[in-house]
Amino acid sequence: MYIKYIPNILCLFRIFCVFPFICSLIYGNRITAILTVILGSISDFFDGYIARKYKCETRIGTLLDPLADKIFANVVLWGMVAFHHVSFPYLCAYLILATALSFRDFALLLGSSFVLAKRLLIPLKPMYISKICTTLVFVFISYSIIFLGTNFRTSALCFFTNPIQHFLELFGVCLGYASILMVIATFIIYAIRFISSISNKC
Repeated sequence: MYIKYIPNILCLFRIFCVFPFICSLIYGNRITAILTVILGSISDFFDGYIARKYKCETRIGTLLDPLADKIFANVVLWGMVAFHHVSFPYLCAYLILATALSFRDFALLLGSSFVLAKRLLIPLKPMYISKICTTLVFVFISYSIIFLGTNFRTSALCFFTNPIQHFLELFGVCLGYASILMVIATFIIYAIRFISSISNKC
């Protein structure tokens, strides 16, 4: 009976995760930071899974789920930069990714507001590729927190020799730019779908 409320509760939980994450950045607590990102990512998976499995998808849920993703991902990315938890190999990737993600999400918010205001019958449900994009962004964030956070109390890189450290940094940068390309790709796909839908309504 109450299972229909679980997906929306998980979405709200993901938004709530923003607060302990910011606290973990302020106090330099690596463990809390990574656990918060992991819990947020898990909630992102299970809210959609439960909604589909028990057929309890709602109009509110289709709006709340992507909104929770956007709030959580953007706050985490900009928080890492603002509190100087990103060292040089990751800094450019983080700045570009945070900017691209914020621009994409703002554009999607404007588009969704337009659809709702005009009462257009355009599906607002997130595409599967968008979920893949969000997962990749969360993986990149988790990876960088574990291996290259600079203002945390301990550095995981201190346990590795230089060659391994350089490989980890290179892999992390590649992961970051892969996330950037995925964000750009999803923005283009959403834009094409939106323009196509608007054209068909005219």
